[in-house]
This record gives sequence, structure tokens and C-alpha cells, in this order.
Amino acid sequence: MQQIHAFSVRHGVPLSNPDMGKHLIFTTVSLKAPMPYAHQIFSQIRSPNVFTWNTMIRGYAESENPTPVLQLYHQMHVNSVEPDTHTYPFLLKAVAKLTNVREGEKIHSIALRNGFESLVFVKNTLLHMYACCGHVESAHRVFESISERDLVAWNSVINGFALNGRPNEALTIFRDMSLEGVQPDGFTMVSLLSACAELGTLALGRRIHVYMLKVGLTGNSHATNALLDLYAKCGSIREAQKVFKTMDERSVVSWTALVVGLAVNGFGNEALEHFKELRREGLVPTEITFVGVLYACSHCGMVDEGFNYFRMMKEEYGIVPE
Repeated sequence: MQQIHAFSVRHGVPLSNPDMGKHLIFTTVSLKAPMPYAHQIFSQIRSPNVFTWNTMIRGYAESENPTPVLQLYHQMHVNSVEPDTHTYPFLLKAVAKLTNVREGEKIHSIALRNGFESLVFVKNTLLHMYACCGHVESAHRVFESISERDLVAWNSVINGFALNGRPNEALTIFRDMSLEGVQPDGFTMVSLLSACAELGTLALGRRIHVYMLKVGLTGNSHATNALLDLYAKCGSIREAQKVFKTMDERSVVSWTALVVGLAVNGFGNEALEHFKELRREGLVPTEITFVGVLYACSHCGMVDEGFNYFRMMKEEYGIVPE
């Protein structure tokens, strides 16, 4: 990318040229290159068009630091560049990451005023934004206003209820989704299993497990991790271990769910053995993993081992307990 940049400079094509700048920024963002480099190019373009503004907003929205999106959106207005249908989904994605519902509501009002709110992909991102910000009633109102709901919309509203302490509503929406004939995917399963884990409804969780086996969703690592977590939280530790053993790929999330599940269900020694195996696999434990390890030590009366693991957590992994 920087070689193309250097080539253009050497051959007298300045970055202020809108076409050159536009293509450089688009390529930079598409390759997930550092956004400061894209911003450096952007700052040299004279009168960037809406495509270039959208590309910058998209780049930051998909990055680890979406904060500059709101400033870019403000500058866009200052420069009298009108947002188009692609601007709002990127904006709302950034706002969802920032959980800044006030800005989200402002953008919602502007999208409504400009006639973009009726577009399905704008409504889906509005729904996602409200759900991520914990405003599930607003998310549900947007959902109810969508005449033709795709799987993205159903998943967003189910996940919104599941993540915000409303598991019963999540399950009710899933029932409605089934009645509408919409086929769930791995993301749906994660939300449903999270709801079951919160409610402690092991029987329903088992039914979802059977459904996953029937439609071939047990290969989805996110869904399988959620299934493992459900069994562990509901105290069905042997079923959790069975799920764990069938997994093709075990991430630190999988190991952590099992370690914590074993620890809180009275299998402290097994939890510690799995923790040792996790480390032998070369995986890096998280703070939650260590919560399970320390819980296991505490309930097994292993005071010295607990202090050793606490020291390991701080010195070897740099985890400072909150």
C-alpha cells in the first residue's frame, strides 16, 4: 500500500487528487491497515466525496477504536456533504460499539428525517445499536416496524433480550421466529443458550442441543461454547465434559467454561488439572479462567497453591484483579 503511495508521489499524482486518494483509502480500509495512515491520506484530499467519507467512517467503525467516527460525521456536515444510504449503517455500527445511545438516537432522528429509516439494512443496524446499548424496548419497537424481517433482525432482537437480562422474552421471540418459518443459525443458538443458562432451564437447553445435532450446528464453535457453558452453569458437569470432548477446536473460551464449571460444581482438583492442560496447549488464560482456578483452590483448602496461582496471574500473565 505504501509502495503505491510512493509510486503516485514519484510520478506526480498528488494525494489531493480525489480519485487517487479515494482508491488509496478504500484499499487501506479493505486491507485492515492502520487507520491513522488512512486518515493521513484523507486529510490531504481536496473535497472528498461521500464515498470517501463513508470509507473512512466504515474503517473506524470496524476498528478497535471507533471514537473518531462521530467527529468525521460532524466534519461531513460542516463540509456540506450529505450522508447517503451507506453512511448510516457504518455510523450506527460505531455507536453500537461505543454504546453511546444518545448519539444513536440523534442519528436515528436524522435518518428518519432524510427518509432512510425505512430501508431494511438501516433498520437492522438501528435494531442492533439499541440492543447493544441495552435499550431493548427501543430495539423491539424498531423490530416491530420492520415489515419483512430477515434472520439478522430476528437474531438482533433475540440477542438484545438475552444479553440484557430478559431471557423469557428472548425465548418468546424465538418461538415467534419459528412460527414464521425462519431458520435459525449458530448466532441464534448462542443467544438462546445464553437465555437458558440465565434461567437455569436445562431441559430446554437439551432440546436446543438435540436441534443443533439435527441441523448440523454442533460444528459452530460459538454455539458449542455456549452449549458447554449452559451445561456447566446448570450443574450438569458430565454433559459439559461430553460436549468439550467432541469439540474439534477448543479455544480459551471453551477451556475457561469447563474450568469454571468444574470449580463451582465441586470438582476443584479436576478444574486445576484442566487448567494445567490448558497451559500445556499453549493457550493464554484470562481473568475469568483464574477466577475458576482460585475458586477451586479456595474450596479445596489449597491455600498455598491459591497464592501461587494468584502470583502467576499477576507476574506471568499481567492480570491485575479488579
